[in-house]
Amino acid sequence: GKVQGRVRQPTHTNSVIMDITNVTNNRRSTVFGSLQIEIVRGENLIPKDVSGFSDPYIKFKLFGKKYKTKIQWNTLDPEWNEKFMFPMNEDLKNRLINNNLLVFRMFDKDKFKRDDFMGQCTLDITDNIAVGEVSEVWLVLVPRPNKNDNVSGRILIRIHSTIAL
Repeated sequence: GKVQGRVRQPTHTNSVIMDITNVTNNRRSTVFGSLQIEIVRGENLIPKDVSGFSDPYIKFKLFGKKYKTKIQWNTLDPEWNEKFMFPMNEDLKNRLINNNLLVFRMFDKDKFKRDDFMGQCTLDITDNIAVGEVSEVWLVLVPRPNKNDNVSGRILIRIHSTIAL
């Protein structure tokens, strides 16, 4: 007769077939590579604190999410060496191609007031990707559009991609 209240576990063969079906239906969301952005270091930054130094960190946004580095205290030549890894699928690749400008914004951490803006720079990701190779690019910090920000210095970014854009 009937067995009630028990769900039969799919056999190994069935689950493999289900996986394959899933992959063909969701090819766009299948991960096939990765993009790594490393914020390496900065140099000749503007001093924002009375000490003659700054406490810089960098923020950027990719795929609708915000990312930021750790704060480097009391320096105008910070070393971050922070890597941000993004698994890539067809959807994300297309989003990157259509929205290929990555803006890095630098701020000086302040304990008692709002963090000071220290400059920003824009990276065209599609211009700086060589598949399987590490691209290094120095980006000069500039003021925000239509603002009279006092900025100086530049930052070093490394990009490593296993996919072509």
